[in-house]
Amino acid sequence: MSITEKKRSFLLIAALILWFTFISMTKNAFSAAMVYIVNEGILTKTQTGSIVATFYLIYAALQFSSGVLADRWKPDVLITVGYLGAGIANLVIYLNHNYTVMLITWSLCAVIQAPVWPSVFKLATTRTHKDHQSRGIYLISFANSGGAMLIYFISALLPKWEYNFLMSACGLLLLGTFWECVRRTLCYSEELPRKRQHPTSSPSPIKRLPKGALFGVLSVLLLLGLLRGIFDTGVKGLIPTMISDTYPQLDPSFANALNVLVILAGLAGITLSHYIYPHFFKMQSTALLSLMVAAIIPTAVLLGIGRFHYGVIVAMLALISLLMCGASLLISYISAFFNWWNLGGTVAGLCNCVSALGIVVSNYVFPKTSEVLGWIGTIRIWVVLIVMAALFALLLIPIWKRFLKKYPPHHYH
Repeated sequence: MSITEKKRSFLLIAALILWFTFISMTKNAFSAAMVYIVNEGILTKTQTGSIVATFYLIYAALQFSSGVLADRWKPDVLITVGYLGAGIANLVIYLNHNYTVMLITWSLCAVIQAPVWPSVFKLATTRTHKDHQSRGIYLISFANSGGAMLIYFISALLPKWEYNFLMSACGLLLLGTFWECVRRTLCYSEELPRKRQHPTSSPSPIKRLPKGALFGVLSVLLLLGLLRGIFDTGVKGLIPTMISDTYPQLDPSFANALNVLVILAGLAGITLSHYIYPHFFKMQSTALLSLMVAAIIPTAVLLGIGRFHYGVIVAMLALISLLMCGASLLISYISAFFNWWNLGGTVAGLCNCVSALGIVVSNYVFPKTSEVLGWIGTIRIWVVLIVMAALFALLLIPIWKRFLKKYPPHHYH
């Protein structure tokens, strides 16, 4: 490619980061508003959690088909549709606070927004210059946590929780319209080729990946991703409520502000993960195991909540966020490998599907367990989850090693 095309590639990555950061921010609007909604008595923790859970249940169910659609159609157009539809949904919620209306509207928002991540992933890993693809995956990984951090920070500053949705609606509609101009300038208009072009030094591409080989890797990877999603969202999604309940001297706004620090630590975790693989660990699966095992210790320390100073608890939550966000980047690297067979969007969609299912489980289960078992009982469940995730990460190592040996990768590093 020419220098001009490299510049276009760089600008496309920058645009994808900005757009995915914003839509990630709006997806967390209910989680960020939960502590205020519950505090004002508008909805219970269970009702608010149910809205979030229903969103991600539908979102998860559509991830596979969304991934296939992003692989076979126009991912740039799917982003426009997702933005405009989500903008309308946020506007409806700003105007109407009825539980049923919010539940239905947020569910429809999940339908329209489902193809956005597979489309962003597909553009970043196939439409950009080959020298930018690894860096693109790495940088876009900041967008999800960065968006969540922004909405928690903004929620702590806004005078009313409803303004979360008004701001989201205006931003989504404006950026969705602007994306139409951006995509026509930065994205190629022709259809994506079904087979990626690779450097001549790379091994010859295998025309069709055997289903057995694909199933062997994905079955373990997706189970690991599910456990990681349940654990990560369960911990981070309930931080403001957990801190506010356990330390009544702290007001809800301060508890939300503390969550910003936790999410900020997650951004540092992405950089850590980018460094340890491949500089320290040569396989993504080995790096994944190291992060899962390391997360067991701070999770166990959380059992001292209420007895330890809240600063210690927040530090442990930040460490967990750091490790789990790093794990998410490694899963993205594994997904990008499957672009070799034009399956990158599909695999990314499946991984996002189980992550979303984890959000569903955590939002249905953990608000209830916090009410029935208390926070200590809930944290005990988290300890079990992270130990199970570490065991699946251990199981993934020999499977992924055999897979790489049989099907040499097109390197993204």
